[in-house]
Amino acid sequence: MNATALSILFLGSNLFSAFAAETNFKIEAKQFSLGEKISGISEETLIVSSDNRHIAYGAARDGKQFVVLDGKEGAIFDGINPGNIRFSPDGNRLAYSARRGRKQFVVLDGVAGKEYDLIGARSLIFSDDNKKVAYGAALDGKQFIVVNTTEQRAYDGIVGDTLTFSPTGNHLAYAAAKASGQFVVVDGKDGDSYEEIGSLHFSPDGEHLVFTVGKEAKQRIVFDGVPGAEYNGFGAFVFSPDSKRLAFSAVRGARKFVVLDGIEQKNYGGIGQMIFSPDSKRFACVVARGTNRLPVLDGIESKEFDAISNKNFLFSPDSKQLAFPATRAGKQLIMANSLEGKQYDEILEGTLAFSPEGGRLAFAAKRGGKVFIVVDEIESKEFETFVRGSKLVFEGSDSLRIVARERDEFFRVEFHLVEQ
Repeated sequence: MNATALSILFLGSNLFSAFAAETNFKIEAKQFSLGEKISGISEETLIVSSDNRHIAYGAARDGKQFVVLDGKEGAIFDGINPGNIRFSPDGNRLAYSARRGRKQFVVLDGVAGKEYDLIGARSLIFSDDNKKVAYGAALDGKQFIVVNTTEQRAYDGIVGDTLTFSPTGNHLAYAAAKASGQFVVVDGKDGDSYEEIGSLHFSPDGEHLVFTVGKEAKQRIVFDGVPGAEYNGFGAFVFSPDSKRLAFSAVRGARKFVVLDGIEQKNYGGIGQMIFSPDSKRFACVVARGTNRLPVLDGIESKEFDAISNKNFLFSPDSKQLAFPATRAGKQLIMANSLEGKQYDEILEGTLAFSPEGGRLAFAAKRGGKVFIVVDEIESKEFETFVRGSKLVFEGSDSLRIVARERDEFFRVEFHLVEQ
């Protein structure tokens, strides 16, 4: 289908005046086909590249399976691992694991790799620089990690969901197992042995690694190889962008709290998303009080809501504003700059975005069964649906992208804000 230009003009007052100097603009939308939906699509496998330029998914026909990229069918195999279809961070590369007979292998950029007895479910990852791909594999009773085409040292087992590259791409870590216990392997070097190891987290600069050890009610964090205080359980971990600060949620007895810079904070009924500001100076989190949810910014509690999204909680690029969707009486709205926005049936998960300079705030919403984007409270035309996992992506301050589906065709929708 050729690109079609659609424009619609909405004028009005801008509630989030701190984010936009001018609200008199029209939203022009152009649609670019990403292919028709293939019969036999496996909906749960559908993924969207981070730049919203590509989509991929698994499909089946006549007892065989294949991956579809932007509407084009790939090679046919006996099976496709639904949890191992991945785009590289820049969206330019695609990898997935497939099966032929009893053998499994990774297909990278359309080329099938070496066959193994097993490829770890959900183990396939790219490095942030897009140059490396790694996954867990098994052959002849041993398990090991493969980086590009190089097999690492074999162990009795690889602990699931622990494989991770540092954000810089210079380091690789995962948990492995021998008869003596579990241990973390960093760049091929085995660490100390523990009873059980949880998730691994690198700092943004790749110089620090934190993970959890222990099981059930006796767990500790290990920071750069040094065990810390004991807790009954952990939630999420987050480093500040400058890698100098660490926050995590923890449980001790009936207490649930955030540990920020090594200091236990106030107790709450539960801890949700935690984020640092881009300048690393501010910290915010979502907490539970009874059945309600509220944001806590720099230790100061704000207004309570029925719910606050854990996927749409973010700071502006200048670190001065905090924005998030909240739910009240079955309707959702955006809180930004301490002001409440218009209510919608739904704010679509993961779509809240600031423009690069922070001058505009956008999100995708639903009303009456139709979806649309909202930029500084001005609404675009309506669409049938936006694809799950597609996030609003700004390109400059006046252009955005998202992936939509109309009937049986996928589209990349490019929005342009045209001043009046």
